[in-house]
Amino acid sequence: MLMTPALGFFYGGLVRRKNLISTIVQTLTIFAVMSLVWALWGYSESFAPSVNGIIGDLSKVGLNGVGINNALPGQVIQNSSTSPSSSSSPPSHRRS
Repeated sequence: MLMTPALGFFYGGLVRRKNLISTIVQTLTIFAVMSLVWALWGYSESFAPSVNGIIGDLSKVGLNGVGINNALPGQVIQNSSTSPSSSSSPPSHRRS
């Protein structure tokens, strides 16, 4: 995310001064579009169950069913406030 404005300034340095703002806005717009594409169907094509081993199906379109409560089978996600290792003091890292 930090690279996007930097890329806009890089491309802005390659154009005339009057086109600087336009180039930066175009770069940020493409970043916004790609974020929407990833959230709507890109995630599903990458991480959903595969179709013939090539591409994922569209079962997770719009991040449907994706969340902290939907862990993989056999995976346990503990809440840090209820885990037995949580304490009020930070862990000590002593060398022996």
